[in-house]
Amino acid sequence: TAAVHVIELIQVIVSVLSNDPTLKAQLAQSQLTLATVIDQVAAFAILSLVVYALVYGLMMMVALLIQSFLIHVAARMVLGGEGTMPNLIHRTALFLGFMAALITIVQIGGFFLPIVSDPAIGIAIWALGFFLSVYTLIGYSSRIGKAYDMGGGKGCAALFLSTVLIGLVSLACVVVLTQSGLVVISNLLSLTPVP
Repeated sequence: TAAVHVIELIQVIVSVLSNDPTLKAQLAQSQLTLATVIDQVAAFAILSLVVYALVYGLMMMVALLIQSFLIHVAARMVLGGEGTMPNLIHRTALFLGFMAALITIVQIGGFFLPIVSDPAIGIAIWALGFFLSVYTLIGYSSRIGKAYDMGGGKGCAALFLSTVLIGLVSLACVVVLTQSGLVVISNLLSLTPVP
């Protein structure tokens, strides 16, 4: 997750800063201490983490709305369910938010606890994360099924169909962007230099 990567980055920066003799000499000339520089780097890292979390959260809300719309289309038009998109969002959003936060906490614990204690604890935590993911999938499918007055199996089918639709749209975007990139490269290569 992003928090783990930021913490790793801070550890690398601190290690580099504390072991570089040239940097130590420059710090001595500018009358800064290593602790001051590390505090500034940590403050920047925390600020960047907060900004990243906000942007990522907004992107995930948009992605959830798109996924919910495609689930709604699959459940209503393909599987014949009876329900509304607001009811789907009402039934699933809080559950998904809670489970995503819980799985993230477990993953962060799975990263740090084996460093501090026995590696078997890390394996157990990763297994817990796996089972929480499976539970999330089953619970999400069940809630989709309830939102459209059909069972969990059809809810899972609606989720699968929406994922396939997202994959097809993503593939179309990749093809269009690749083609446009190749056209730009072709045009750049065909330009003749002016003497």
